[in-house]
Amino acid sequence: MHCVYIPARGDVPDRDINPKFNYKLRYLDALPDHFAETYGFHDPMTFAGDLNVAPLPADVWDHAKLRKVNTHTEIEIAALERLKRSLNWIDTQRQVSGDEDSVFTWWSYRAADWETVNKGRRLDHIWVTPGLKDSVVDVEVLTAVRHWVPPSDHAPVLILLRRP
Repeated sequence: MHCVYIPARGDVPDRDINPKFNYKLRYLDALPDHFAETYGFHDPMTFAGDLNVAPLPADVWDHAKLRKVNTHTEIEIAALERLKRSLNWIDTQRQVSGDEDSVFTWWSYRAADWETVNKGRRLDHIWVTPGLKDSVVDVEVLTAVRHWVPPSDHAPVLILLRRP
């Protein structure tokens, strides 16, 4: 099991202007090599965490408005896709819900009524290697946790696996 936190790295999604954003991209670019050199496609593994990338249009509240916003830019999505290809990782949320259903795990603190407004993003992911694909029973975003006091801006993601 691998658990990773990749910081969002500022509001300016330009690696030449924002050194922190550049660091995020360099880290995302290094992970595929690490996995490809260390593990094999058939190793049963999970990869989970706050990746701070919402790769699909259904992973954000408005794809057109957020295409140039940190967490949903083309360069971040491409880096995340390279990471997924490194071991043929399977995005378990999309395996269960499909690519078209809106699923969010993060809502800004700035929205007082975050649930009604629902301007969220799916930044938290759980992936498995192909050897665990058939073990995935369910994936659930625990949105009720977002109501805890004090709240987090993220809701945890829960995966249920059956023994292979």
